[in-house]
Amino acid sequence: MPREGIETLISFMKEFEEAEPANPPLRVQIKTTDLSLPWQLLHPASDLDENKFWGFRYRLSVFPAESPYPGRLPDELSMDAKTSVVFGVYGQAANKGSVGPKELGEDEIALLQRKLADNTVDIARSKSELKKSLADKRESLALVFVYLHAKSGMNLVKTQEGILSPSRDEDGPSLIFSFDPKDLITAKEIFDLARSYDSTERPYFAGRPVVFLNACETGASIGDIVPREDFAVGELFQNDLLSMGARGVIVTESRMGKWVAYFFGKYLTEDIFDGKDLSTSVWEIRKTFLKDWKNPLGLMYTYYGNPVSRVAIASPTPKGTNSAKQ
Repeated sequence: MPREGIETLISFMKEFEEAEPANPPLRVQIKTTDLSLPWQLLHPASDLDENKFWGFRYRLSVFPAESPYPGRLPDELSMDAKTSVVFGVYGQAANKGSVGPKELGEDEIALLQRKLADNTVDIARSKSELKKSLADKRESLALVFVYLHAKSGMNLVKTQEGILSPSRDEDGPSLIFSFDPKDLITAKEIFDLARSYDSTERPYFAGRPVVFLNACETGASIGDIVPREDFAVGELFQNDLLSMGARGVIVTESRMGKWVAYFFGKYLTEDIFDGKDLSTSVWEIRKTFLKDWKNPLGLMYTYYGNPVSRVAIASPTPKGTNSAKQ
């Protein structure tokens, strides 16, 4: 959506304010071109009311108006023994505590493995392993999850006048596997996997996976803060993954505590394997955080993609068992 369309959009959304609240609420899909905003944080020009934040009031999804692969995808992502699942998690060097992010990531993997029937989770614990998994399994990828450190690629630098000014760092948006500064993978490096791939009929990720980048600042809206020429194609996770074929991408707008990220990932995994669509699941988890923990940080998660995408397991694991390969 062009920048000049913001006022039109806000005017249109005011009509929604007059509608009676529903449970589940209205489903709103925002189609945008070059404008990147944490839409779920928008609030009408009225007294502050937690229930009026768009992220709590609507089931939101964001999608680029122009797609290299036009046409409607089936709403249901069917998983069977031929589909692949990749999970990026910390290496040993990233662990600094008895119950640190590494242990929580491994627990998320165990939960995901229990939910799968005939699929094995391909675990990537380093940059090289993630690149290899994404490239080798690009035809069959159904799910890509990560539980890692990350950075947006933007730093605030104080000018001589004492003003904080945004500045692009050397790496750009990156997923970080350990405290080794070389063990990170940038958005550009992931996009580079598809640069030599040329097809107007079939995307690089032919299975059209759901991608969940559960790490700090993986979707921070930096493209409208730092000059756009500094962040060309190949340097924003959500846009690049959608252009590579992902049907849905969940990212974060800010830094996230390890426990917030852990429980958001846990709840999302349980929801999608219960058949909930992604925009409904993200909305419900936000509300759960707010109601049960008085924690609004669920608003920091943004969903890009088909608003009604859901996962269907062809051969679900019987309750109380784990038939996944080890």
